[in-house]
Amino acid sequence: MLNLDEVAAAGCAARERLRRQAGNRLEVPVAVPNFLLDAAANLGHGGRFDYQRRGTFNPIVDEVIGRTGLHGVFEQRPQFLPIANINVGLYSQQSGLSLEQTLARAGWFARHFSSNARPDQPYGLDPRTARFIEIGYKLGQSGRFGRAATPP
Repeated sequence: MLNLDEVAAAGCAARERLRRQAGNRLEVPVAVPNFLLDAAANLGHGGRFDYQRRGTFNPIVDEVIGRTGLHGVFEQRPQFLPIANINVGLYSQQSGLSLEQTLARAGWFARHFSSNARPDQPYGLDPRTARFIEIGYKLGQSGRFGRAATPP
């Protein structure tokens, strides 16, 4: 269940898919939307690496594929908040985002889909959430996984 190698590999796969699609003129229009959907499917509520919630409803993915009007019911598992947010940082670093892009994306998500957004804090993130995202990002930079370099 808690496998950082899988999280890092999924981030690398998203990065490679984006690179491949962006380099193919027929796939350019879908490159960025697919990159965002990959992140939502892996990190969003009920996503593959969202250990904080158990459930199958993912509001972003379901909206895009047309399953609207659904209301997710999740088993909340707050004890997994640290690892779920470490996963956000690690996945994002491995997918090629900068730390600032990662925190901005997480803040946007928190404002629109979470109850713990903190508009008075940097990026609109709860400080504890931001700290775990940063830890995950630094793990990605450590060289332990496939992509150690920080994007320019």
